[in-house]
Amino acid sequence: LVVKLKGPRRQSAPCARARVPETEPLKEAWHALLASGEDDLGFYFEVADFLAGKDQKPLASELLLAAGKHCADAGQAGAGLEILKKIVAIFPAEAGLRELLVEAYQGAFPGTEQLEFFLKKSGLTEEEKIVRCLPRLDTFLSFRQGGYVFHGGGWGLGRITSVDYPLDSMTVDFVTKPGHQMTLSVAAEVLKAL
Repeated sequence: LVVKLKGPRRQSAPCARARVPETEPLKEAWHALLASGEDDLGFYFEVADFLAGKDQKPLASELLLAAGKHCADAGQAGAGLEILKKIVAIFPAEAGLRELLVEAYQGAFPGTEQLEFFLKKSGLTEEEKIVRCLPRLDTFLSFRQGGYVFHGGGWGLGRITSVDYPLDSMTVDFVTKPGHQMTLSVAAEVLKAL
């Protein structure tokens, strides 16, 4: 099984290909790419998906964690967060992910007024499964007054007219249901933010 490091910018890496389970050359090439400033997350994700598909999820997770740390050190909180989300998708049992994700969200959304509320409400700071928490948290972060949502069950497009975080509710003007109130948790389950 061979992972070919594609493209001319990757030829300077110490290893032009990596074989599984011979992981040291792959790790060396991975770290060389990170050091070179390679920022194509799609490439890193492609390699991680390949490894995960070859029963190498711990290795994929290890490499992605190194990329996430590199992004965090470079001040690229958003990219670091996307990498952590990819780890959750590949290997949700990775130890320490919950704390890293909380830190990554705090770095990616500095100054977001209700972030701590959303972190708790999503279950990420609690013991709920991380896989369920992340979509809910991302949905909560997208609920803003003036934003638009879609209800696939028949109410269609709606505009958020208010969000009351302390009362855990929001009001949405749907075409067929103006002034409709719902809890944020219910909204996160039935609405898609646009």
